[in-house]
Amino acid sequence: MSPRLDHALHTRRLRLEPVTPGVAAAAAMGRVALEARIGAQAPSDWRGAYVFERQRVAVEEPPVRYALLIHERDRCVIGEVRFDRVGPGVYEIGYGVIPPYRRQGYAVEAAGRIVRWLDEEVGAETIVAGCRMDNIASVRTLRRRGFTLDGSTPNGH
Repeated sequence: MSPRLDHALHTRRLRLEPVTPGVAAAAAMGRVALEARIGAQAPSDWRGAYVFERQRVAVEEPPVRYALLIHERDRCVIGEVRFDRVGPGVYEIGYGVIPPYRRQGYAVEAAGRIVRWLDEEVGAETIVAGCRMDNIASVRTLRRRGFTLDGSTPNGH
């Protein structure tokens, strides 16, 4: 079973707001309802809408596998982070940041907080992440978080 994030996580500049069924339901009602629910603006062109669809179609009380990256000062959604159990004690993370907020350390900050949560609260033994080797920004983010790059593609993706 995937870990259940039932509370917001915080960093110096970000709030990682879990995409709970309630948040997904608000998103399904529209941007205004979502913004009221999370207390932050959601960019009209944000590509993360798939997060809500995946969360909504999960059965009954789905595990929370996504968190929105909310910039605390600007009070807006700047991306998302994903986390999922892929084996006994093994968890995979992924992340995305919208273009105006890239190259400012937000992915490093968010990935670090999720890794710490998985380690301290979930008891993860191994944490993996994947990216294309030609995605230099993601390679740098993973290296900054202490990941070892091996060039493989775990779980076929």
